[in-house]
Formats: sequence, structure tokens, C-alpha cells
Amino acid sequence: MKNFNPKIVTESPPKPSASTVMIVDDDTSILSALERFLPEYGYKTFCFDNSTNAIKAASKESFDVLCCDMVMPQSSGMDLIREIHSISENPLIIMWSAYGSPNDIERAIKLGARDFLVKPFPLTAVPMA
Repeated sequence: MKNFNPKIVTESPPKPSASTVMIVDDDTSILSALERFLPEYGYKTFCFDNSTNAIKAASKESFDVLCCDMVMPQSSGMDLIREIHSISENPLIIMWSAYGSPNDIERAIKLGARDFLVKPFPLTAVPMA
């Protein structure tokens, strides 16, 4: 787990090794911010405010990175990770939440999340995860 203090993050995120990012969060302000920010670093973004639409898109479009919130109204980020693994080839997964307990973080990592960010986080934390 990485907690970033925006005051100490001074370097630019690295150039992407993976270029297509699916972002799933019911908080549209996070979607909007990442949709504007990540293309500046070469990422192509697909944003969804619910898991259902994200899963439909994932069955049609390939992507390299899945970024998702853990707590969403229709289904959890944990459920989303399980579904994505059944239809996509091992995307890099970054999960975030304002409510993540150590047990939740451990479960996310066991399901294949590479990192778990705690909200609020600076935008630069996503490409650096």
C-alpha cells in the first residue's frame, strides 16, 4: 500500500509501459480529473461510473490497466476484479478507497491488485502506482 503526500511528490510520473486505462468509480469528479490528467502522460482512458458498463466494455475492448474504486453502489471493486479476470488477460490493477481496512487491502492484493491507494490521493499517484 502506498500513501502519497502531495507535498512530497515532486517528480513527474514515468512514461507508461501500458497505454490503455479503464477507470471505474461512481465519483464522477475522480473520473473527470483522471480523464483529463492521464492523457498528458500518454495514456488512453476509458471511464465508467459503474461496474456493469465497464464489464460490457471490457468484453469488447482490450485494456492494459484497470483502476477502480473498492466501494460502488451496483457492485464492489472486488467483484469487478473477479469479473475482469474472467474476460481480460491479466491487466495491471490499481484499487482505491476512502474506506479501505487492512483486510480489504489484503483481499484486493490477493485478487490481483498491484496497489491500493487511499482517498484522497494526488493524481500523480495513479501512474506512479
